[in-house]
Amino acid sequence: MTDLNELMKQAKQMQEQFQKAQEDLVNLVVVGESGAGLVRVEMNGRYDVVNLDLNDSLMSEEKEVIEDF
Repeated sequence: MTDLNELMKQAKQMQEQFQKAQEDLVNLVVVGESGAGLVRVEMNGRYDVVNLDLNDSLMSEEKEVIEDF
């Protein structure tokens, strides 16, 4: 019977660790760049875009050129 209690205790600890890892991922920010750094996107662990940066030189290009990135 104590083995079952120990197994349940370990399962609960694993669940808590998994929840903590999920919470930590939300705070993680990943950066992606394209076009030699002309376009830069930052996303969190929930795939929410938290920042988008377009280099000023892109604003002089046609819309199709910017969309190609």
